[in-house]
Amino acid sequence: MPKDFPITTEKFDKLLDWLDKDRSLAAVRYENLRTRLIRLFSCRGCFDSEDLADETINRVTRRIDELANSIHGNPVSYFYGVASNIYLEWLRDRRRFTELPPETAGKENEAADDGEHACLDTCLEELAIDDQALILDYYQGERSEKIQNRRQIAARMKLSSNALQVKVLRLRTGIKRCLDDCMLKSGV
Repeated sequence: MPKDFPITTEKFDKLLDWLDKDRSLAAVRYENLRTRLIRLFSCRGCFDSEDLADETINRVTRRIDELANSIHGNPVSYFYGVASNIYLEWLRDRRRFTELPPETAGKENEAADDGEHACLDTCLEELAIDDQALILDYYQGERSEKIQNRRQIAARMKLSSNALQVKVLRLRTGIKRCLDDCMLKSGV
């Protein structure tokens, strides 16, 4: 995916000018932008988030001559648009390189599923009993039944629906972290 066209000093200077006319503020904005792009890609599960953030900045820098004159206002939103396209390219490339031949795909998936389920069980067991029950109850049912179930849980716990969602999100975040660690250790 990365394009190996060198970025000239002149283009990089124009990029900094586009971010801010004050060079020291432009440098701070550049670093903040790069950090936010890395975080964006990391949150989307990209293992090479720094490379993708750099590619985003490089693509914008390559087009800086036309962008500086045509896009006014906050340039950060343009960077996010480019980052979105790069993320889609990353997904497409990842799918292409991770597809298995049909005869082995089923066996690989079954083994991975068993390992994931074992890790999930382990991570759920690490939660407090009340939290285990909450996370399991929260995802019970389909469509309107699920909505009604969540209302009942919120009422039972004397929480607003938003507070319940935040509580479940925090639990899921902890479970995901535990699951990632477990799967990494077990080689799944």
